Amino acid sequence: VYEELEAQALLGISSYLVNKAKLDEIIVPSAIHNLDIIQAGALPPNPVELISTQKAANMLYELKERYDYVIIDTPPYGLVTDAFILMNHADLKLYVSRLGVITKKVLTNNMEDIESKKIENIYMMINDGDAEKEGYSNKAYYDPRKRAKAAAKRKLINKFKRK
Repeated sequence: VYEELEAQALLGISSYLVNKAKLDEIIVPSAIHNLDIIQAGALPPNPVELISTQKAANMLYELKERYDYVIIDTPPYGLVTDAFILMNHADLKLYVSRLGVITKKVLTNNMEDIESKKIENIYMMINDGDAEKEGYSNKAYYDPRKRAKAAAKRKLINKFKRK
């Protein structure tokens, strides 16, 4: 898909948000039936400011009116604020982590942050490994000396597990 988009690589969301392109100009049909793509566009000096604007909110509203589903691929949660800002516009959030790449500490910190910000409708998908074997399961957090803290972490993890 990206090969098809190379000619329009500089047009994207950033182009639209700085008034250098219209919404219809940044929407690119893909080779997959009923799947259109909008690239990020050229990296602006102020990406967080741009996605925080009313124009960005209006753009996402317009896209939701046109399409059955709008999927936003963001940088990793916790790495930059983009993901958190864009979550405010999403009906459903999917937190995807790769075992062996994300550490238990980072995963736990991110989940605690998500919980403290009261982010709703978030689901977690762990890929590329066996959670139990890698030590990311509930049991990995059990420590008899820290029973209360471990129980809180298990509760948090269970909240994100798919039932």
